[in-house]
Amino acid sequence: MKYNHDGGLLLVRTRQVDNHWVEVEVGNDGPVVPAEQIDQLFEPFHRGQRTRRHSQEPARDGVGLGLSIVRAVVRAHGGRVAAQGRPAGGLLVTLRLPVTP
Repeated sequence: MKYNHDGGLLLVRTRQVDNHWVEVEVGNDGPVVPAEQIDQLFEPFHRGQRTRRHSQEPARDGVGLGLSIVRAVVRAHGGRVAAQGRPAGGLLVTLRLPVTP
């Protein structure tokens, strides 16, 4: 939500893919993220260009750890995570986690 625009889309969707996997999708319609930057967003301390909020609020830019922490937690649970840019702007991040019996 931090990098979205005021009143923008926030999408959270969950589903069971089959008997072995569940998915969580989180999306927004913030600034356009160039395709060549998406994989870098999962690297610690990396912040994409043009991702800072432009508002009257005090600066809350962060340090670029959010998606790297997400990736570490998902991998620790045997899952995987991927992101893709949305054509109108923003990201769709998909987490796939194994179902535990």
